[in-house]
Amino acid sequence: MRCTKCGGALLREKLVALASKRLIIVADDTKLVDTLGKFRLSIEVVSFAWQHTHSNIRLKTIQTNITIHKL
Repeated sequence: MRCTKCGGALLREKLVALASKRLIIVADDTKLVDTLGKFRLSIEVVSFAWQHTHSNIRLKTIQTNITIHKL
């Protein structure tokens, strides 16, 4: 299954999911789509990990466009 999590996923939540042995996803049928990635998807990346994240995305041959927002 391929899926994305949208709607304000926090960094801590993402890190816990990556470190977990098991991931349980709960969604109803209104979330199902025929093709994942039909539209542009913004992702949030912390500054210390942007190069690693960018490399991983590029390995999957996904086109990227980097925009940096300073706080």
